[in-house]
Amino acid sequence: MQVLIRYVIALIMKVAIIGCSYFGKELNELGIATPNPYINSAVYRKIILLFCRLGLPFSSFLYKKRWIEDYVDYDMIILFDSMLNSDKVARQIEAGANSTSRLIYYYWNTIDKTNCAHLKLDTRWECWTFDEADAKKYNLKFANTFYFPSLAQLSVDECFDIFFIGLDKNRGNVLDEISMVLSCTELCTYIKCVKKNIFGQYRKIPYHELCKYVAQSKALLDIPKIGQEGLTLRVMEALFYKKKIITNNGNIKKYPFYSPNNVFILNDTLDKTAICDFLATPSVTIPMKLIEHYDFEQWLNRLIHSVEAPL
Repeated sequence: MQVLIRYVIALIMKVAIIGCSYFGKELNELGIATPNPYINSAVYRKIILLFCRLGLPFSSFLYKKRWIEDYVDYDMIILFDSMLNSDKVARQIEAGANSTSRLIYYYWNTIDKTNCAHLKLDTRWECWTFDEADAKKYNLKFANTFYFPSLAQLSVDECFDIFFIGLDKNRGNVLDEISMVLSCTELCTYIKCVKKNIFGQYRKIPYHELCKYVAQSKALLDIPKIGQEGLTLRVMEALFYKKKIITNNGNIKKYPFYSPNNVFILNDTLDKTAICDFLATPSVTIPMKLIEHYDFEQWLNRLIHSVEAPL
């Protein structure tokens, strides 16, 4: 698959992905461009975040001049919802890209009143989402979460029983409760909820650094937003790193890779004994075919051919 995708991108298609900063290196290695519309400066980033936080009109001086001109002739431009002011970036793309360019807007987060750019986009855009429930609710196309197998090559000793690092996203109280319950066990846990500073910024942890913690852990803790059905990056890490997953997403049971030996579903009553028993139970080997379904290259191949993903 990797050879095929590289051949397609190098010789047939020119693809750009905007707003997927976690995987910039991996995308570039596949020949995919990863443009950043904003001026790359820490000072400018603070100004951008301040404009967003105060709801100020966005100024053109925050963007690189004529950045879209380098991508005018691209066959496919994929814009992720995680890009700051993605609806405004989308309008710049509409104005600058060729009329033959295929424009795709991808929701990597659930849709809510603060994240609903599809309502503002031109009809040129195809809208896809990682969340099957949102796809049905808003009549969008479904493309599951993805991952890069090349990231899961670290070979280190496990030193944590349960690991979590993530942004607050209104789940701090849940994580505090879980930490308190697990502190009464002999488990070695690393649970850290990253909160915003006074500028409304999160302290960024380089993703490749976070991967080292994943490799050192026996199980990953997954706490998605309330109502979210789509699989998170934590679940992808668990699959590709062959780790157990502890999650409050009961919807995970319907996926083919689900096994109670590998996946523990939290309920309203946190049962520390059940969690300890789960961690002590041997994992079940997941068939590689099921894991490969979430390979980025399969994800991109489905978008190229406009094929929605099965679960």
